[in-house]
Amino acid sequence: MFREPKFAAYVYASQCEPSEEIVMKPVTFWARGERNIGGVLPLIILTNCDEVELRYGDAAPKRVRPDREAYPHLPHPPVVIDHRHFSKDELGRWA
Repeated sequence: MFREPKFAAYVYASQCEPSEEIVMKPVTFWARGERNIGGVLPLIILTNCDEVELRYGDAAPKRVRPDREAYPHLPHPPVVIDHRHFSKDELGRWA
């Protein structure tokens, strides 16, 4: 039977060493109306990479590192992309 992995499975997978497997899983469906607060941020990426590069619209690519302050106990913390990484002009009205 076909099953979709739950986001919790990606948390565990992201803690393996990159030499075993490279993991980069967004924890979102990136869809309007997904959240009752509106918008698409924060975007959380479960990964064992040193950084993630995000390209959005015509803006220059942004490189974001794992959030070690919020998750100091994890060997490979998630990357949290939020309003700190975008100007209001970049986000536009959709936010």
